Amino acid sequence: LPEAFEGNGVIQGTASEATLIALLAARARDETPDRPIHLVTSTQAHSSVMKAAMIAGLARTPEDTSRVHFIEPNPNGSMNLDDLRVRAAALLDGAPNPPPIMVSATAGTTGTGGIDDAAEIRAVLDDLHRAHNGAPWPGWLHLDAAWAGAAAVCEEHRAALAGASVADSVCINPHKWLLTNFDCDLFWVRDRDALVRAL
Repeated sequence: LPEAFEGNGVIQGTASEATLIALLAARARDETPDRPIHLVTSTQAHSSVMKAAMIAGLARTPEDTSRVHFIEPNPNGSMNLDDLRVRAAALLDGAPNPPPIMVSATAGTTGTGGIDDAAEIRAVLDDLHRAHNGAPWPGWLHLDAAWAGAAAVCEEHRAALAGASVADSVCINPHKWLLTNFDCDLFWVRDRDALVRAL
């Protein structure tokens, strides 16, 4: 992992908990706490992303997509960047004070093992935010690498965690491939202060 994560890790029970904690940290980092945060993720993301939104008060039911935005996948299961661009533009377009956005990307979707291109996700949002506000996207990018992240212990599989270079938080489940007892999720953040403030 990038050096920025060193010393900023905490063990969670599951990736579901890590996603919720990332969402709370993203909300805590926003400088305008009264603004509702929006969550963007792929339709292929784990169901725990929507559960986190419900627990954090972004949605009342699994069908409530007023602040949770699902992006369609590519044939390989990764998040479709064209759909992301359209959906994110709708949130940012014409808003003098756009809503804070957290994106939950996945490295190893449950259904197909798809890996979202986190660097391109951030690039899309940076471009859109610059166009509307003249600054890079200030949102939070969470990388749920619960399924594929453990493969990065092998050098030849490090590409599974390439998205960590641009992520604000990353989680990996050692209880999947690393012979560790359930429950164990390794969760890192770049912004330790936001995590502490959130909790």
